[in-house]
Amino acid sequence: MPDNTDLRYDLAKLYVKFGRPDEAVELLESRLCYLNDLKSRDATDATRMERDVSTLLLIADIYEECGSVTDLKAALERAEKIQASIIEKCMFKTSNIHQKRKAAAIFFKLAQVTNTQSHVIELYSRALELDPTNEKVLLELAKHFMKSNKLSECEKYCQKLSQNKDLSDEARSLIGDVKWLGHAYDEAVVHYDTVLGNKPNNYPVMAKYIHRLFKMGKPEKIQTLFEAALHNEPNSSNHAGLLFCKGLFYRFTNNKVEAVKHFNHARHDSLWKEDGIVNMIEIYTGMYQDDFDQNERVIDAESIIVVEKLFEELERT
Repeated sequence: MPDNTDLRYDLAKLYVKFGRPDEAVELLESRLCYLNDLKSRDATDATRMERDVSTLLLIADIYEECGSVTDLKAALERAEKIQASIIEKCMFKTSNIHQKRKAAAIFFKLAQVTNTQSHVIELYSRALELDPTNEKVLLELAKHFMKSNKLSECEKYCQKLSQNKDLSDEARSLIGDVKWLGHAYDEAVVHYDTVLGNKPNNYPVMAKYIHRLFKMGKPEKIQTLFEAALHNEPNSSNHAGLLFCKGLFYRFTNNKVEAVKHFNHARHDSLWKEDGIVNMIEIYTGMYQDDFDQNERVIDAESIIVVEKLFEELERT
C-alpha cells in the first residue's frame, strides 16, 4: 500500500475547509492504522514515527478548530508519547535538540488546554526541561505565578526571560509589572518605555503605564505617549484604545466631562467595552473619590438612571 502522506494531508485540509472535519480525522487516523500494521522493524523507524507525530498534531488542530477539547488533548498525548520515543532514539544525534523542542511545543499546547493548576505547571515545567530558553514557556510560567501572587517564583522566570536579547514586548511588559510590584519603580518605567518605544500604539501597556505614572507623580510624561502613538499611526486618533487611555488621563486630572466622553467612545469597541463602562460607572457614582477630589459624594437622579443602564450593559458583556 503506497504512503501518499502529503496527498492525505492536503485532502484532510480540504475536508476541514469544506466543513467535514470528521472525514478529515478518519482519513488521518487511517494513515496511523496503516503505520501500526507495519512490521515492528519499520514501525519503529524514526522517520515514520515523525510522520505519525505530524499526523497527530494535524488531528489535534482539527479538534481544536471544532472545539473538541477532550479529543484534542487525547491526540496531543498520543503525539507526546511517540515524540518521547523519537527523542530516546536520537539521544546521541545532533537532531535531538530539534526533537526536544518539538516535544516542548506539544507539552506547551497540552498546558494551554488543561484546567488543573498543578497539572498546568507540571506541563510547562516539562516543556522547559526540554527547551530551557523557550520564551513562550518562561512567559507563561511567569504569568501563572504572578496571577497566583507568588512573586518570588515569578521573578525567577522573569530573570531567565531578561537574559534573552530579543525579548518580546509582552515579556518585557511582564518584567516591568514584576519590578513595579517589587517597588523598583524606576526599573519598571524603563521596561514600559522600551515597550512603547517599540510599539507606541500598544494601548494595554499604555493604559497600565498611565495609572502608574500618576501614582509616581509624573503625569507630564503622558502627553508624549499620546503624541508618539499619533505620530506612529496618524489615523489612530479614533482608536478605541487611545480614546480609553485619554479617558484615563482626563479622569486622573479631574476632567470628568472629557473622561466620560472618551470612555463612552471606547466602550463601543469589544476589547475596551468593559473597562470603558466600569470607568464611567465609577465616575458617575464617585467611586475611588481620591482620584478626583475629597468633596462629599452626591449622586443625582439623572446619574442614577445612567448608572443603571450602564450596569445592564455591563451584565450583557
